[in-house]
Amino acid sequence: MKTRKSIAVWLICTDGALAGKILLQQRAETEIKDGFTKIQSNPHICQPTFNGWIENNEDPMQAVKREAAEELGSDFAAQFRLHLTEFDIQHFSWRQEEAVCHNLVGLVTEVQLKLVKIHSGAKPNFIAVDSGDLPRIKAIGPGIDPKTQIVLFCDQFHSLQKLFSLRSKLAHLR
Repeated sequence: MKTRKSIAVWLICTDGALAGKILLQQRAETEIKDGFTKIQSNPHICQPTFNGWIENNEDPMQAVKREAAEELGSDFAAQFRLHLTEFDIQHFSWRQEEAVCHNLVGLVTEVQLKLVKIHSGAKPNFIAVDSGDLPRIKAIGPGIDPKTQIVLFCDQFHSLQKLFSLRSKLAHLR
């Protein structure tokens, strides 16, 4: 059985009101795709700044560039410097398939954020979190309400915890 591969990019804002915060996307209830409105799976779940599957003909950095353009807009993708560091690999199951996600962290400036046009499958603004928010962040599960809490898929929740615990790795990024 072939393993599906994906990338998750977690961006930390370097300046302005969001300095030091990690930016999360939150899934919308619906998405406009090919001119049609469709119901979004797992509405209100938070995810990394941007993420997606690595296509068969791509390497991870090509997927990063494509996903940045698809999820945050071509203006942002054109200005985004791809200085990313892999900090975690998560294995998970997706539709009864084995999958692996390469988690990357990088920096983004307030000026770059002004270029962002979040795609229609996500709510229009990022949720910005830091380590002080960890008690409020949950992994998806029974009794967890993504409408009232910051909720991530289990693998992404573990990667976010790891990212916050990697103080020494974060220090060299600033």
